[in-house]
This record gives sequence, C-alpha cells and structure tokens, in this order.
Amino acid sequence: DGHSQVWVNTPRRLIGWHQSIRAQLLPNGPAPLQVRVSGGSWGLACNAIHLIDLVAWWTQSSVQSVNPAGLGDWVQSKRGGFQEVFGSLSLTYTDGSELELCCHSGSEPIQITVMTPQGEWLIEEKAGMVTGPDGQQIPGQLSFQSELTAPLVKQILQESCCDLPTFAESTAQHRPLLAALLKHWNQSQGCQDSIVPIT
Repeated sequence: DGHSQVWVNTPRRLIGWHQSIRAQLLPNGPAPLQVRVSGGSWGLACNAIHLIDLVAWWTQSSVQSVNPAGLGDWVQSKRGGFQEVFGSLSLTYTDGSELELCCHSGSEPIQITVMTPQGEWLIEEKAGMVTGPDGQQIPGQLSFQSELTAPLVKQILQESCCDLPTFAESTAQHRPLLAALLKHWNQSQGCQDSIVPIT
C-alpha cells in the first residue's frame, strides 16, 4: 500500500505530557522555532536524535543541515568501546527553525528553551515542569517505555500506523547527524574512518 510499516522509537511523540506541551507551544499550528537544549553529561552523540526528532515533530519540518563546528573533545562513553562528545551542535530545519544542542561535562539536568511566535517556553523534563511566556505551567513527566509499549502495539495492530516517525522520516534525521559527527570525529582524530564510534 506504499506505507512504511517500520517506525523508529523516538518516543517523546507518544508521551501524553509532550503532546500537551506541543499543543500549547504552537496553538496555531506549526511555526518556525528557536530551540536550545543545554545540560551536563547528557550524552549528545547518543541522545541528540531524540531532540532532533522532537523539533521535527513540533514544526512538521525536516532537518536541512547539521553544523558540528561547536563540538569539542571526544571522551570515552559509559559503554565500552564507544565515544561521546562535548560542545554544541547546530541544526537548521526546512521551515527555518533552529536547534542548538549543548552538552558540557557538568551534571546539570537538561533544559529545553523554546522561542515561539508567542514568547519563550522553558521545558525542564527532570523537574517535570514547563513554564510559558505568560507564566503558564504544564506539570507532567516522561513516561517509561514500559508504559508506552502496549498502547503503541495496540495502535499498530488496529490501525496499521502509529505516532512514531516512519523509518524514512527518521533516516532523514539520522543521515545528516551521523555525517556531521563523523566529519568532526575524522577532523579531531586525524583519521579517515567511515563509521563514527557512537551508540
């Protein structure tokens, strides 16, 4: 039927709290956003894709470019044989949205700052609070994967679709991200690898 039957598990799209955040961030539908994600030791190389997908979902647009110029040193990942990186990664989207992902070696929890046409929102996932430009608050929490799986499988079985990005959509996010990380890896290590050692 021409529809992909493969989806990629970037699950913020499934989480009820994030669905209500999206509705309030952009009450008039998709619009270009300026988004900054910052925190300490959150695993930029490993976890960037989740935040890249979040902005793609909010804006209904796709990744146009990924700039690794702000990335710094590679460090040993918690998983043996793999690497992580500190610094910042800058992305642009086809609708003009911009995303900056910043990760340093401290331990501060991630903060997601979103500049919308209506003003600035602050999303603090760990604290379970979102604060809007007029003092609006949206309390909530990230769901566990175990809470998301059963409804997801039920939706796929009943409707042959789900709210996750398709394999094609996710591939279009992974390719420029991996290319940018590989470019930084090769430049910083003085090598010509074809694979970047991240999880």
